[in-house]
Parts: sequence; C-alpha cells; structure tokens
Amino acid sequence: MRKLSNFLVFFLVLGVVFGILGCDEDGDEETVSFESYTPYSIKVQNRTNQRLVAFDGELRADKLISGVPANSGEHGLRKASFFNSNREVVLIFITEAQYNSKKSNLGSLEDQVFVRVHAFYNNTGTNNNVFEISSQIGGDGRLNIVNSTPYHVELRDGGTTGPILGYAAGGMTSGNVLRLYVPRDYEIYPIFKFYNQNERELYSVIPKSTEEGPRKNKPWVVPYSFNSQNLIRTFNVSEIESEGLFNFSSGGAIIRINNASMIDIRMWNGTTPMFTSTEGNEYFASGTECNYTIPFTRNSDGTYPPSRLIGSLRIGAVDNMKPLGDLTLELDYIYTINVTGSNVNNLVIGTPQKSEEPLDIKKMFGIDN
Repeated sequence: MRKLSNFLVFFLVLGVVFGILGCDEDGDEETVSFESYTPYSIKVQNRTNQRLVAFDGELRADKLISGVPANSGEHGLRKASFFNSNREVVLIFITEAQYNSKKSNLGSLEDQVFVRVHAFYNNTGTNNNVFEISSQIGGDGRLNIVNSTPYHVELRDGGTTGPILGYAAGGMTSGNVLRLYVPRDYEIYPIFKFYNQNERELYSVIPKSTEEGPRKNKPWVVPYSFNSQNLIRTFNVSEIESEGLFNFSSGGAIIRINNASMIDIRMWNGTTPMFTSTEGNEYFASGTECNYTIPFTRNSDGTYPPSRLIGSLRIGAVDNMKPLGDLTLELDYIYTINVTGSNVNNLVIGTPQKSEEPLDIKKMFGIDN
C-alpha cells in the first residue's frame, strides 16, 4: 500500500510539472495555433526570424486570428468568425514572446507592434493574394509615422515596388512605428491605398511631387539614416500635402475588361495569371467587370514614362487565351475591352477603347481640393 501511495505521489508531481510546461506565463492554456489553415482567411508570408501572432485591426483577445511561423512560405491564417464580409483588413502582428508576456493586457503593446500589414478579405473569393512581411522588419531602429491625413498609407523602402515596411491608417497620429534594422539608410516611399466600393477594387496610388526641382513628377520619397546615435526618427504624412505640392498617379495604365460573354474569363501576362485585386481569383464572372493595373517601369531619372508598349497580355479561358497584340498604353488612362461569346471556343475579344481623359484619382476618391 505504501509503494502504491508513492507511485501516486510521483505521477501527481509529474502531472503538475507537465501542466506548468503546457501553460503560458499567465497560467492559461496556449490558445494560439501556428498551423497553416485550410480553409484560410488571408495568406501571408513571414520572411522574418520571429514567430508572430496576428490580430484583426485591434490588439484584443476577440480579434486574435492565429500565429505565423518564422521564415515561413505561404501561410494560411485562421478563418475566424469575424471574417464574414468583403473588407479591407489591417493585420497587426506582435511577436509570440510579446503575446505570452502581455496576454492579459494586450492594449499595452499598442506602441510596440511588430508590424502592420494592409490586406483585403473577400468573403466569396479565393483570397489567393499573398501579403508579405519583409525580412527588413524587426531591428532596433524606430520610424514613428504620424498620419493625420485621411489617406491610408503603405510605407515601402527603396522604391514604389520595394519591400513593405509597414502601414499607417488615415487619422492615426500615434502608435504607427516601423521597426528597422540599423545601421542602415532607408528611402521611404508612401503608397496610398484606396478601396472603391462601387467597383469593388483596391487601388494603390502613388503621390508624385509637383514642386519645381530635381524631384518634379517623381514619386514622393523621404530619406532616413539610422545608426546608434539616430535610432528614433519621425515621418509626418501631412508633409506630402504641404502647400498642395503633389498629385496622384496609378503608376501605370488600367485595363478594364467587361465580361459580356456567357462564361468566366481571365487575363494573363505572358504565361503568368493576373489575379483580381480583392477576390484573389484568376477567373472573374460572366456579366462583371474587372480592372487590372499594368505598371510602368520608371525612367532612369525616377519619372514615369508617358506610355508603355506591351505585347504579352492575353484574355480568354482554359486553353483559348487570345493575345491582345502590341498595345501602347498611356499613363493613367483606362482601356476598356469588351469580351463576348457563348462558350470557350467562340470568345471574341474587342478592340481596347481608351478613355477620353486620364483617371482623376483625387476626384474618384473624394479627395479633390
């Protein structure tokens, strides 16, 4: 009987030990899963060496999505109950260590967020777009972003298509901090993000300088040097609005396809499928329109060329992808293409029709001065 009692005590002690190992610092069972979910809500790619925990817009327990392993490839976030409608999403990421140490007081981490990423969730789409967390994030440098403007701004390094360092929503005057590696020089390019409800399209818009000087008609940029003596810097987005010395560009031309055929169709650039900006689908439905931005490569001096010749676009379905031929596209103009036909075999691709005027982006989004 004494031996049996000793065994019981031994196993009770083991149970306590393993119970402690299976709990976090708050004494609660770990609730964050780092699996790649199927079905998923949004796909991300974490190029940092940190295990991250994702939240939807706010650091609250009821906004917890799921975890993302370090150095991961395409990773599916959990499709939580609050993913139930089409909308822009600000993904907030903190490290697993931060989460475990402050689980009971997540709000205290508001000024210590690892990174914010602008994404889009479509409740009926495939959501194949992958949103990247750059390997350049996570250092000791801090770039504070003050954004009192109404514009939602994505911050990129080295160019308008460079690595995304973070995101600052319109009207956020504090709490937007980019964690950057030092010592290093950065050239910060702000990209404005707009969701057009009527067209169900997500646009990336580039502010260009109109001020006389070497940067005229080039994308707005602010350079920063970070080192051990300069670890904290500040960028105020309202600088872009200073004296109205800027305008917007789409950074390319827009192909608008009106699918008047009886089947779903798609567009390829060569052999590469082009995905819709919000649904993340390759195909889009019969009876709908879809917009694709064809980006222009900037000139060696940083300005955008007035036009671009492209000959690799194809429209169709399955193995009937019809080439559009050589197209000369002009910057910020819309080219509408009507597609008709009753099945895959008899699709007819209309001649692109150029809009009478360039896209008035400010007016389009209600921000015209």
